[in-house]
Amino acid sequence: MQERIQEEADASQRAMRSVLAKEEAERLARKNEEFVRKRQAAKEAQAQAALARDKRLDHLRSKVVVHVHADPARLLHPTRASISKTSSPARTPQELAQASFSTVTMPHR
Repeated sequence: MQERIQEEADASQRAMRSVLAKEEAERLARKNEEFVRKRQAAKEAQAQAALARDKRLDHLRSKVVVHVHADPARLLHPTRASISKTSSPARTPQELAQASFSTVTMPHR
């Protein structure tokens, strides 16, 4: 009799565990589905943002299109800076030093 009661209690516990395991599995499945839905929604939102950004950038690029014609002769001409450097009279190192440093005299007190 005692053994039968023990067996019934064990069977009852096993049944309860299986019910709890099923409920836990269902809860985890729902949680997993929710996680997958959130991840998919985030990916879609990111894709939409990327499309909107690309569309906005394409619109800006169309406004700022540069139309420049190739002029190879222009590349061979000297620049204004090189012209001014070569056109100034050559100065000796002493003249350059004198122009860079001036003597400072202080009155005697």
